[in-house]
This record gives sequence, structure tokens and C-alpha cells, in this order.
Amino acid sequence: MTLPDGSELTTNYYVFHNLEQIRKLKIKYFIYDTQDMKRWQTDFKNVELRQSLVESLYNLDAYQQVYPERKLYIRSIPSKKEKRKEASRVFAEEVLDLIPVVLRQQNTPISENDDRLMKYRSKWETNDKDLENTISLTEFWYILEEFDVDKTRIMICPDPVYELTMPKMVKELTMRTLNVISPWGEQVMRSEQAVFHIFQVVYCSVNWTTDSCRTHDECLKDFKVK
Repeated sequence: MTLPDGSELTTNYYVFHNLEQIRKLKIKYFIYDTQDMKRWQTDFKNVELRQSLVESLYNLDAYQQVYPERKLYIRSIPSKKEKRKEASRVFAEEVLDLIPVVLRQQNTPISENDDRLMKYRSKWETNDKDLENTISLTEFWYILEEFDVDKTRIMICPDPVYELTMPKMVKELTMRTLNVISPWGEQVMRSEQAVFHIFQVVYCSVNWTTDSCRTHDECLKDFKVK
């Protein structure tokens, strides 16, 4: 994906094609630009550095320690409509990952157990591995203020996966759901998308002109084939 300033974005997942590997190693999704990628590829030619360079792509913190002056990106995902304008949100987990990294980059590091970080970890905990919390850009801005972050170091960009799948769903009609990649590498969708998908699968896939069901054993007797 290309930004208005000409920067081309990619993700660390382009190196890891195996979802099981991503899950096993707990590799967290982050965005960086192709200039960083080319530098990484050049360094990767050094055999002695290869293992450490692969591990640097496990998460944003590890990558920034290898390349301390890299540009920092956080993706935004369109959410519900507010007064005819589509509001955008960011993953709470990625905010927690970003703050210590940007503070270290601006030479004001904090502990990973900083009380403010712990407060937000507790606030955003879902206790459900299938759910990911998001926050509005307004709340994100106030959190950056609270941590005294230099905002010029962070670029908010559209989520690349969302931007690629939206045309396929809306215009080309080649996708039934609008998915994005969670911070942990799983496919997720917005709550309203989940409701719409359930409606499509449960309601629209039923032939309402007949009272029989040939597919599901658990259907009511009145819907069974006689």
C-alpha cells in the first residue's frame, strides 16, 4: 500500500507465511515501510545476523531495538458511522506495544510495568482470545498526551488488509466478509460485520419456500424431510 507521501508499506508477516508458526512464536503484527524492509533484506545477507534479524520481526519492540530510528506506524480501521462520517479506531493492543517503543526512541523510556501501562492493560483486557479491543483516535490522542509522546514520530495509516479487501467485497463481490488481521495474526471482523455475516449464513442460505431441511440433524421435526 502506498501513502500520499510516497511511502510504501508492508508488514512483518510477509516473512512468516505459516499461521501455526505465528501462533507458536507469538509473532505480533506490525507495519513498516519498504525502505526499512530493503535495509533488513540487505542486512540479512550476513549469515551471522540472520537468526537475530528473523527474531527482530517477532514484534515491534524487537524490531525497533535493531533499527532504533525507524519510522513508527499504527494502522487505523474504519468503524461505525458517526454523523455520516466513518470513524476510525486503532487496536488497543497495538497502542500498548507502540507507547514504550516511541518513548524509548525519544529518549524518555519507561518500565514495562509502568503504572499507566498497567492501568490500560487492565482496562482493555477482554479475557477472550477471540475478541480484540479497539479505541477511538480521540482516545489515542489523549493517551499520547498522558505519556508525553512526540506525536510527530508516529504515522497513523489505513489498515492495508482492510484497504485490499474492501473493494473485493463491495465492488467485485468476491468476498463475503470484511476481515482484518488482529495484532496476534488471527482474522477478525468488526461486530457489525459479524452480525451481517451471521444473517447471510443463517437466514439468506435457507430456502424459505420449503419446510424441509436436508442438511442439519438438529433441525426441528417440522423442518425435516418427510
